[in-house]
Amino acid sequence: MQNTRRPSLVGIDPESGFSLIEITLVTFIFSVAAVLLVPHVDLYLLQGMEAETTEELQLLAEAVVEYYGDLEAFPASLTDLGAKPEGSTGWEGPYIEFEFSDAAGNYDDYRFDVWRQDYVLTVLSGTICTIRSPGPDRVDEGGAGDDIQVEIDVSVKKRETTLKELEQLNLAVDSYNRAFFPGTPLTGTLTDVIATLQANGYLPAGAQTAADLATDQWGSAYLLVGDPVLEVYGAP
Repeated sequence: MQNTRRPSLVGIDPESGFSLIEITLVTFIFSVAAVLLVPHVDLYLLQGMEAETTEELQLLAEAVVEYYGDLEAFPASLTDLGAKPEGSTGWEGPYIEFEFSDAAGNYDDYRFDVWRQDYVLTVLSGTICTIRSPGPDRVDEGGAGDDIQVEIDVSVKKRETTLKELEQLNLAVDSYNRAFFPGTPLTGTLTDVIATLQANGYLPAGAQTAADLATDQWGSAYLLVGDPVLEVYGAP
C-alpha cells in the first residue's frame, strides 16, 4: 500500500520541527510574560537599592555620633568622617573608611548613594542633624518625596560623655582625699579643685582639659559637694 503523509496546514512538514503557529504562540507567551515580569523586576531592583542606601545611612549616622563624641560638634561635611579636618583637635578617626576609587581616582564611597548622588548633611540644632539621599529621582526635596533620610540625635552621646567626665572627676577627688585628707583638704571653687587635682597628677594637665572638665556637655558647670570637697555632680 502506498504510504501517504498528510501535509500541514501551513505547508510545513510536521515531522521536520515546530510549525509556524506553534512558534508564534510560544513567542506570544514569552512576550506577555516579559511584559508582566519586567515591572516586578524593576520594583525588586529599586527596593534593593533603597535598602542598600538606608543601610549606608545608618552606618553614616553611627560614624557621626562617634565623631561628635570626640569633637563635641557635628562634622562640617561627610569628608571629615574619613579625613581629619585641618586644625581640628580631638579627632580620633577615621570614623568610616573610603571603600574604593575608580581608575581616575574618583572615590565611590560613603559620600554618595547608589545613584551616585551626594548625600546631604544638614545640621538642625546643637544635638540633631540629618543625612539624606535624593532618592531614585536624584532630586533633593529636603527630606520629602522619595528622599531617603536618617535623623541623628546626639543627646544620648552627650549624656554618656557627661557621665564619663563625672566618673573621672570623682575618681580623682577620691584618690586625692585618700592621699591628702585631712592634712591638705580639697577646697575652693570648681576651678581651684580641678587645678589642684591636675597639679597632683590626678587629672590630665592642660587648660583645655580643665575647661572641658568644668562643664557638662550642655555647658552647665559641675557642682561640688562638701567642704572639703567630697564629690562632684551634674546640675539637674
